[in-house]
Amino acid sequence: MTQQASIGSVHQDGLPKWWRVYLQHRYAVLFYSLILTLVFAPILNAIGMHGNFMQLFLGLNLLAASVPLESRKGRWVLPAIVLVAIVLRIASLQAGHAGFSTLSLWLWTAIGLYAVFIALRFALRSSIITPAHLYAALSAYLLAGMFMGVLYWSLDQVWPNSIIVNGPVASGPFLPMEGIYFSFITLATVGYGDMVPGNDVVRNLAIGEAIAGQFYLAVMIARLMSLYMREARGDTGAFTGDRNLMLTGEFVRRRETTASVRFVITLLAGMLLSIISGCGSIGPNSVNRDRFDYITAISDSWKQQTLLNIVRLRYADVPVFMEVAK
Repeated sequence: MTQQASIGSVHQDGLPKWWRVYLQHRYAVLFYSLILTLVFAPILNAIGMHGNFMQLFLGLNLLAASVPLESRKGRWVLPAIVLVAIVLRIASLQAGHAGFSTLSLWLWTAIGLYAVFIALRFALRSSIITPAHLYAALSAYLLAGMFMGVLYWSLDQVWPNSIIVNGPVASGPFLPMEGIYFSFITLATVGYGDMVPGNDVVRNLAIGEAIAGQFYLAVMIARLMSLYMREARGDTGAFTGDRNLMLTGEFVRRRETTASVRFVITLLAGMLLSIISGCGSIGPNSVNRDRFDYITAISDSWKQQTLLNIVRLRYADVPVFMEVAK
């Protein structure tokens, strides 16, 4: 396995050394950049720096996802479009034009989903599997969740209450991170109930995203498993007598790749099983288990209401009772 195979069909002649190193690890950089964005976004939101900083991180991730792998004519068209989209977004924020703002977010979403397609094509078309292909598969999942969240955020700006929010943040504005949160709980089919679609457009998008998320896990696990079995058979052959392969270091690289594939297969399989098992606590079988907990909670609630109303009557206030339906 040559170095060229590890990064795709890249012609490295004439490229600076630092650029060649980046191309070899571009999907690893993209993956950790997306993870850091998801980690730091709630922190920025908590300290009041939620607006433009989150969009800055999204723009940088979009630019990193559009960097060309293949040396061919027109390879810089997509990065140029990304720069135009970023400039359009900045101009719309400065001008305060709602139409340009929505257009720029939709353009970001389209480019992000195309970057997902590029990453998936890179991960699935290879006959061998390397850490770069694994990072590409993981980055595609994160990219889809983040930029579908951008789409949900833009739709809520065009049609207010496109996503109905329950809880303490219901009265506040719908933020980009909340759109990304709704996207990932839809993609993973978790559905906590604190956010629900508010119109048919968002419902249809949520249906498509949930189906795509399940198909992605199933197809990716099947593909990685088939490549893993092929690599395992290759390792067996290397044990039995191909000393030249071992002397050149190819055997060691195959062993490292096999371990990486095994880890990602386990990770994706665990995600799929957790999603499926997450629905196990819902349904008729849960009544016998949960009914006494509900009865206890309702009883405690009535006691607290009664005590509170006694205090209200003591101070000539109007008592209020709220009955919980069955």
